[in-house]
This record gives sequence, structure tokens and C-alpha cells, in this order.
Amino acid sequence: MNGISLIIPTYKRKLDFQRTLNSVSLQTHDIDEVITIIGPNDDDSYHLAMSFKSKILNLKVVQSDKASVVHALNLGLQKSSQAILCLTDDDIELPEGWAKRIKKAFETNPEMGAYGGPDKLISESHKELAYNPVKEVGIFKWHGMVGNHHLGIIDSPAVVDVIKGVNFSFRRHALDDLSIDTFLEDKGAEQCWEIDLIQKIQCNGYNVIYDNENFLYHYISQRQQYDKRRDVFSTMNFTNGKNMAYVYAKFRPINEVLFIIFYGLFIGTKIHPGFVRSITMIKAYGLKVLLLPFKHINATFLGIFNGYKFRVQRTFFNKNKKRF
Repeated sequence: MNGISLIIPTYKRKLDFQRTLNSVSLQTHDIDEVITIIGPNDDDSYHLAMSFKSKILNLKVVQSDKASVVHALNLGLQKSSQAILCLTDDDIELPEGWAKRIKKAFETNPEMGAYGGPDKLISESHKELAYNPVKEVGIFKWHGMVGNHHLGIIDSPAVVDVIKGVNFSFRRHALDDLSIDTFLEDKGAEQCWEIDLIQKIQCNGYNVIYDNENFLYHYISQRQQYDKRRDVFSTMNFTNGKNMAYVYAKFRPINEVLFIIFYGLFIGTKIHPGFVRSITMIKAYGLKVLLLPFKHINATFLGIFNGYKFRVQRTFFNKNKKRF
């Protein structure tokens, strides 16, 4: 039987967390275990979670000593016991039948190792934002990954390369080592851990499915001060750039790795500018923006070095190279 463990990390977002727990409490007959991980010095969220124990009888409340989503998820995975593991955020709302659809999908598709779907964005006014399905979601191209997970896909369900961590379910036995690579750990809502897990699941011979019917609502919430990923000078951008390079070096072909090096160095993005783009940003941010390409390329090479180091060690020292 495919029982479900739902894992929810949270940190100092009490109102969002309460909405999430309310929606979970309405379908506990289809969720066999709920594990919530509370960040450090967050008494409000802890007491809130404890107050739901009468509504969610299978609720486990775990306290973490580090404000890191990777650390929190690893704690939750260690505490889980069911065959299907569902990972999500503390600022979501589950629609009716969400867990039941996930159970049915895994029962009817034994080759499916991971299952995801849209996170329909909700603004502060609680009005659903634009939802226009696109042709491709979560696919690796030679020039990088196509995202668009929140939009949906025209031909659904579909086999993809990546699903988003906010709506991410997978089989326990699809992974040998039931943990997220701690190289990706820093603080805050670190990125790319779901890419790492998904690549491992694919390497173990399972399909990854994205399905429009497997959606949930995702509220646009306030982030902690150190987690301002839209701030070009945020330290989280260094971590996330390093993490992206790391997972590419671990799993992707050399041509894709070379592209992210050269594109990141010379062009980059609005958040991770390269040399050319940084010049166009002087008016908005001042001359200090010209230092960012050096910082980001340092993060890229740090990630790539460690990613290939992992690859070499696995090739020569892992006895079971067919499984992750």
C-alpha cells in the first residue's frame, strides 16, 4: 500500500503556516503521516503546530537547530516511514483530493519515481494569478533548464527532467540514500536540492511525471532578511549559483556545464550578472555591481569543482554504480 508522508518545513511564517495546516487537516484520511520541521527560535510556529495535534492525529512536530530548508527536509526524511514522500512549503494550500490523486498516480504507474504539478500562484489579495499552460516544463536544454512549473503544460501528464520542490512527491525506494546532498546546505530556502534528488531518481531508472491535475495553491509570502533572492547583492545568490553549478557538474553533459560557465561569466542574469550585463546595471546599482561577476564566477567554479569531484569519487569508489 502506498502510504503518504507529508513533510513541511517552516520558519517564522505563522499565518501562512496556519493556512497550510488547515488545508492538510481536511484530508488527513489520505495522508498517513504529517511531519513538520520548525526552525530555530520560532516558538510561535511550534505552538501553532502543537495546537493542530487534535486535528491532525498523525502529526509529528520536529524542532531544527538550523534555519535551512535542506537541513529541515533531511530531518523530515529521517523521521518519515511511508512509501510515498511528499515535500512542500509552509505557504501553500492543498486543494480537495490532492493526496488522493497522488496515491492513485503512484498505484497506477509503477515506473513513475517522482510526481509533480503546478503551484498556482496566489497574490496577497488571494486572487489567483495568470495560469496559461506552456509547451515545456522542467526540461533540460543545451542552454539551461526550462522552468515554468507554476504555469502548467499543454500536453499533460508528461515526462520531464525536473519538478518543483513545493509540489514534489516520490517513491521511497527510488532512492538508496534517503537524504539531500548536504553540500547544497547553507541557510534559508536554498535552491537546486530538488534538481539533485530528481536526477538521482532518473539515474535509478524511474520516470518523472508532471501533471496539471496535481496542483496546489502557492501564496507569495515574505522571506527572511538573508533570503532576499531578488536582491542582486544577497549572499543567497552566491549559494544558489554554487548549487546550480554543483548539480550540473554532478549529472549533466559537459556541453551544458561549459555553457553555464561562459554564459554566466559574460552575460549572466539580472540576479547573477556577467561582465556585459553588469555594465548595463551601473546606473541602477552603482559601480559596486561590477564586482558581482567575479563573485558569481567564483561560486560557479566552486560548485563545478565539487560536482566533478563527486562524479570521480562515485565512478572509482562506489561499488553499486547503478544506484543512487
